[in-house]
Amino acid sequence: MLASRALLVKQVAAVLTKQPVCLTHHSGDWGNWGNTSISVVFSGCGWWDGTDIHEAAYTVYHLSRNGARFQLFAPNQQQMHVVDHVKGQPASGENSPATLCRRKKVSGEHGKGETDTKSDTTQSHIVSPVYGQITKQVVKRGTKVYTHIPHGSTVQDLSKLDVSSFDAVIFPGGYGVTKNLSTFSSDGKECKINPDVERIMKEFHCSRKPIGLSCMAPILACRVLPSLEVTMGQERDESSRWGRWPYTSMVQAVKSMGARHSTREPYEAHVDEKNKVVSTPTFMWETDYHYHYIFDGIGSMVKHVMRMTTAK
Repeated sequence: MLASRALLVKQVAAVLTKQPVCLTHHSGDWGNWGNTSISVVFSGCGWWDGTDIHEAAYTVYHLSRNGARFQLFAPNQQQMHVVDHVKGQPASGENSPATLCRRKKVSGEHGKGETDTKSDTTQSHIVSPVYGQITKQVVKRGTKVYTHIPHGSTVQDLSKLDVSSFDAVIFPGGYGVTKNLSTFSSDGKECKINPDVERIMKEFHCSRKPIGLSCMAPILACRVLPSLEVTMGQERDESSRWGRWPYTSMVQAVKSMGARHSTREPYEAHVDEKNKVVSTPTFMWETDYHYHYIFDGIGSMVKHVMRMTTAK
C-alpha cells in the first residue's frame, strides 16, 4: 500500500513539474490548455469606423485567460471612411487605409515617424501582413485618432481563414460591422454581407463549430443564417443613471431578419445551444463609467464559446 502511494505521488509530481508556470494564473480548463484555436475577425480599428478597441482587447484578454490560441483576421479592403473620434465625424482630406493594414509610424525601414507639426501630418507606411508590401502615403491624422492592433499580434487576410484550422470564430463589435463587413449602415435590414464573412459564417455553422458575437455583430449572423437566437441587449431605450440603450432599432432589424431576440444585460451572454451561437450586448449599452460590465459580458461569451468547442 505504501509503495503504491509513493509511486502515485511520484507520478503526480512528475506531471505537475512539467506544467508551465503560467498555469498558476489560469482560470479555464487545465486539460484543454493551449489546445483550442479561435479565429477573431476585426473590421478595422475604432468604434465609429471599425472594431471597438475595448471589445478587441477584452476578447483577446479572455481568450488568453481561458487558455486559447487565437489568430486575428480582417478583410483586405478599404474602409468605408475614417472617422475622427474626437469630432465624431468623417475626417476630411484623409486617405482611408486598408482595413487589414497595420499602421506603423516609421522613417525608412526603421525609426520614428516623421511629423510635420505645422500641418499635423504624419508620414506613415502601410504594411500588409499578408503580402509584405510596403507603400508610402501621407495620412492626415493626429495622435488622438491614431490607432493600432493589439501589441505583438498579426492580422491575416480574412479570405485566408480556413474553418478546418479553427475550433470557433468570434466577431467583436463596433461600427465596422455595419460599414466594412456589411452595408447595414446604408441598406439596413436588406444589407449585403462581405462575401468572406458570409462564407465563414456558413462554414462554421455547417461544421457545428461555435460562433461568438458581440455588440452589433449579430446583424451579420442573422442576415446569413436562419432561425438564430441572439441578444443585442434591451428592446427599448430605458435610460437610467447606469447607462442607456440607444441602438434598439438594430434589435428590430435582426428580428425582421427572422431571428429570435432575447433581452440581456451588458454583463450577460445569450447562448443558442442549437445553432452554437453565443452573443453579448456589450456597447449596445452606452455607459460613462461601468466598463467592467462590458468586460464581464465578453468574458461570459468567450467562456461559453470555449465550452462549446469541447462539447461532443
